[in-house]
Amino acid sequence: EQNHVLLEEREQDIKEIQLQIGEVTEIFQDLAVLVSEQGEVVEDIEANIVSTYEKTSAAKSELKKAARHQKSTRYSLCIIFFMCILGVVILMLVMNVFGSN
Repeated sequence: EQNHVLLEEREQDIKEIQLQIGEVTEIFQDLAVLVSEQGEVVEDIEANIVSTYEKTSAAKSELKKAARHQKSTRYSLCIIFFMCILGVVILMLVMNVFGSN
């Protein structure tokens, strides 16, 4: 009788251990899914960083082009302005020369 009770206790303990092993297995499976998802998130972050770097480099290049263009336009406008002033001065001189006769 005592052996029978002991066997039942051991059998109950074994069933409990099996249940706990099942729970641990489920926890590890859930953990594997989480790790996989985190890996995807990290890969997305890395891709975004690379894309941002490339776009920043392109933007820097475009800003340099715009600065050169603006400088060139400013120089051209100054030349046009001085040509207009020179034209007005020449026109005034011509009018004074022909106006005084």
